[in-house]
Amino acid sequence: MDAARSHLAPKANAPELHNDQCSPQILALNSSRPFSNSLFTIRLWTGWHEAERPVVAPALPYYEVTNALRRYVAQGELLPQEAAELLDVALRLDIALYGDAELHRRALKLAEILSLLAAYDAHYLALAERMGAEFWTADRRLVGMVQEAMPWVRLLG
Repeated sequence: MDAARSHLAPKANAPELHNDQCSPQILALNSSRPFSNSLFTIRLWTGWHEAERPVVAPALPYYEVTNALRRYVAQGELLPQEAAELLDVALRLDIALYGDAELHRRALKLAEILSLLAAYDAHYLALAERMGAEFWTADRRLVGMVQEAMPWVRLLG
C-alpha cells in the first residue's frame, strides 16, 4: 500500500462490519448497467430489510436511477410508463440520504488520495467511511482500486 493511501487502512480495533447487525449499508448502482446484478442485489436488500439494517447513501442515488431509467427508455428496453412506475418504486425505498458540506470535502480529499478522476464514487466511500458501513458496488474497477485500503468496499455479485 502506498504512503498516500496508508492512512485509509482500517484501525486494528475496528469491528468486523459484516458481523455488526446494526451497522448501516451503502449500495451503489453501476451507472452503465445498474440492474446487471439484480437478483444478488434483491437478496442483499431483502436481508438488510429483514435484519432491520439501515441503508444510507450520499444524495445521489435518485439521480442515478432516473438517469438509468431514461437510458433504458432511450434504448427501447423500457416503455416511458414502465420507467415512471419503476422510479416511483425507487423513490419509496427507505434510504437515508446525506449531502452535507463535510461529506463533499472528504469526498474531494478521497478522490485526490485515490487518484480518482471524478469525486462521484468518492462520495460513497466518504459516507461509508464516516458511518462505518459496508459499501456495495457493481463497479469492479473501483473495488480493485480501493480494496486493500478499504476492505469494507464489496463487489456486488
